[in-house]
Amino acid sequence: MWSCWPSRPAVALFLKRKGYIPVVLERSTSAGYEGSALGLAPNGFKVLSALGITSGWKDSSLSSVLERYGHPMGGIPRSFLNRFLKDAISSVGIPVISEFKVSAIVEEEDQVTVVAEDGRREEGSFVIGCDGLNFVVRASILKSNNKPVELVEFTGIVQHRGISPTPPSMLDHLNTIMFIYGPSYFTYYPITFNSCLWALYQRPKVGTVEWPENRFLTPEVKEARMKELLEDLKDWPKAFKDTVGNSVDITYLKVLDRKVLEQEQGYSAKGRCVLLGDAAHPFTPHSGHGANQALEDAWHLAQILPSFEPTTPPATPPSVNPMSSSELKPFFEAFAQKRQPRTAAIMKISRDVGDLKCPMSPEEIKRRDEYFKETGFIAGSVPTIQDDWFSQPFQ
Repeated sequence: MWSCWPSRPAVALFLKRKGYIPVVLERSTSAGYEGSALGLAPNGFKVLSALGITSGWKDSSLSSVLERYGHPMGGIPRSFLNRFLKDAISSVGIPVISEFKVSAIVEEEDQVTVVAEDGRREEGSFVIGCDGLNFVVRASILKSNNKPVELVEFTGIVQHRGISPTPPSMLDHLNTIMFIYGPSYFTYYPITFNSCLWALYQRPKVGTVEWPENRFLTPEVKEARMKELLEDLKDWPKAFKDTVGNSVDITYLKVLDRKVLEQEQGYSAKGRCVLLGDAAHPFTPHSGHGANQALEDAWHLAQILPSFEPTTPPATPPSVNPMSSSELKPFFEAFAQKRQPRTAAIMKISRDVGDLKCPMSPEEIKRRDEYFKETGFIAGSVPTIQDDWFSQPFQ
């Protein structure tokens, strides 16, 4: 049982194929705003292709990336991905329990129980915690390892993002992912021929419209924020002003961070809970790899766990032969040993690049420009970094 689209349904689908009986615990309802879009790289698309998403996105991909790695790179609407994954888990009979806000995890020798705030309880052999940055399962695992629950840190950077009709001034960049460096920075991902995902990263300015805690802005705040953003971009190329100005919607978030966990902190002391995705390694968005690494997690965890056939006939209530904690824990240890070095390295790069991309002084601007010129980031990304990031999780 487990409670981050997309990693949550992805790992459920992979484990279902191996004979497990997964249950997805979802803290929200199925209705409501789903977000804008995700920027995915070849490694993320590899995992999605293994789940059945094999076409429809290559036309808007960066052509050199597609040729080199065999999978696309670009934006994918969250609504499309969510709908596909929801349909996929429904088609194979994986139940989704909505509005299940986890309050406690109780581990025993032969099972684990997840307790909701309203008193509901779900039992299973193990829990995969995919509950993101604002975690419950992560806190439970840290406490089980006698570690303090750390505070979320605000990085000093905020992000606005949206989906826009591709403006005529951007039609020449349909196969390009662009990075614009100033005191702020801007990313642009083509989604389809006529739509794109953009994100603008800044440090909040004193004296502007108050930066709210809520990521979903009211109509009044959206209007004020749009004027403010266009004022910030007044000296930028017309293409970017058009992209922001024509946005269908805008969301906002403060870029938060948590510390890197040690390998042994990625699973519980008793061995029936393990962390996956942002719950294990919350990425700042500057590397564009949060969703990709969560999908890699789903693939690797499913590969490491053994195939497991249910013994209960289909006509009776679903159950599985429980593995003992001593049998289960080595698989989670192997998963953490496989994933933690890679995700920790990418987390550090993401933090460092984020600090560089939003300079606070002329000296920092100069240092940033020199760094990106030396490393090749001005032209896109360093090929050796791309090869390391994009060639996973399987060759």
